[in-house]
Amino acid sequence: MFIGRLPAPLCASTRRLLKAFLWATSSAVVASPVSAAPSRAPSFEVRKAPCKGFILQDRKWTPLPELPFKVGDAILGRPVKSRSDIVYWSKDGNDYTVPVKCLSVVGRGSTPQSSKKSPTEAASPGRKPPASRMSWNLQLSGLSVNETLVLATSDSRSSSLQGGHFGGCIGGGVRLPLGRSFEFTGDACGLYLTGALSNVAGSDLNYEVSGASVFGLLTRFGAHWHNASNLFSVGLAAPLAYRVGNWPVPPSDSGVRYALTGTSAFQTGVLIETRVSPGKFLVLPRFGILGSPTNFLWEIGFGYSL
Repeated sequence: MFIGRLPAPLCASTRRLLKAFLWATSSAVVASPVSAAPSRAPSFEVRKAPCKGFILQDRKWTPLPELPFKVGDAILGRPVKSRSDIVYWSKDGNDYTVPVKCLSVVGRGSTPQSSKKSPTEAASPGRKPPASRMSWNLQLSGLSVNETLVLATSDSRSSSLQGGHFGGCIGGGVRLPLGRSFEFTGDACGLYLTGALSNVAGSDLNYEVSGASVFGLLTRFGAHWHNASNLFSVGLAAPLAYRVGNWPVPPSDSGVRYALTGTSAFQTGVLIETRVSPGKFLVLPRFGILGSPTNFLWEIGFGYSL
């Protein structure tokens, strides 16, 4: 439109030269949006795929239903001055726009990353970087726990009963990152234990049973610190358990009746938890107290991240 209003004295050749110059300038701006970006740009890790975007074809941005990357790929995005929700990205001679919601920032760099592994993985082969979102897992564990009950009689006598139970717990859990080095964990599993119970030395009440079974539910909620590669973590957890045991009650003897207290109970305590996670597999050693300071729990668990 500006060319159409040029003064009449300008000759036709001059107008043609100006038109060619303006067309070449505007084409260069449209065709090379990525090259106009700064030379250094944030590095990103893909956290959502497939992801929709745009590709530059014939100087036009064309919708692309699936960008050419996978979750975990590292890319070098270039900022768009007028947009905060997208970044420019180049791969194999093509220019793309990528929604920021599909990415997480991991650092800054000067060259595009085309490897499928993130920079942390490249620096530590075989070890995965800290997870950027909640993850779920399945768990199977073997455990040992001490138990304390009280045997009472109708003639006001009583005796503490102690024993150990062994068994398994099957369930699952969740891990939620809290910053770069901490995470929240929660898990639950169904309990099945068997063991023995007897009176303590010095008591005038005799009680001894073996093979008694215990059923219940065990939950744990904790906070952990993990190392940079997310291979190892350690932390504290608060267990909450409900268990029911089928310990037999002695029959009445000479008019004296017997009763067991504590056969079903809610129990809580504190655990020290560690985690070693090579790849998707988990090794979960735990130990602490459950129910009372004298009731120790030892556990070794194995899991698989979904």
